[in-house]
Amino acid sequence: MINTSKGWDGVPDENKLSVEEMLHKIMDRTGITREQAQEALDKNNNDLLDAMIYAERTYGVSSGKAQQQQPHFSVDEGKTSGENFDFNKVIFTAGKFLSANTLDISHNGSRIGSIPLFVCVLALLASFSTVLVAIIIAMFFNVSFSLKGRSTDFSKANSVIASVYDFVQSIKKMFA
Repeated sequence: MINTSKGWDGVPDENKLSVEEMLHKIMDRTGITREQAQEALDKNNNDLLDAMIYAERTYGVSSGKAQQQQPHFSVDEGKTSGENFDFNKVIFTAGKFLSANTLDISHNGSRIGSIPLFVCVLALLASFSTVLVAIIIAMFFNVSFSLKGRSTDFSKANSVIASVYDFVQSIKKMFA
């Protein structure tokens, strides 16, 4: 026999979610804890949509992205979701690193300027081949490059850059 009874709101009872299911939906969608999800449901009379909106506004999480930002633990599941990859943290760390370090430019051994690595990466992303050709052409005119930073050792990278510079200079001598 098919259940055709309807709840107080006119929605068939078979289409309604249990409180447990609503808690899981809120936690999965917003990334908040079980206790926070329960509070959101309680404060919004078990209305799922209002509870999600409340959770997003109250706990500062954005819908759809929170699961990537915060792992959660559910006793009912008996397992943790583990350490999730935090893309925002990677971008922030990379931005901080690229802003704190520079590409120094010298001509005939005399420093003529420096460019933040952030700008260099953006230029390479915009037009890798054009930037690479411009760097090699500059090396033909005795322009050298080196990476500098306060807390980072760029000795290996600078060694590679110096090798490329020496190679370009040897090609230059072949045509001179």
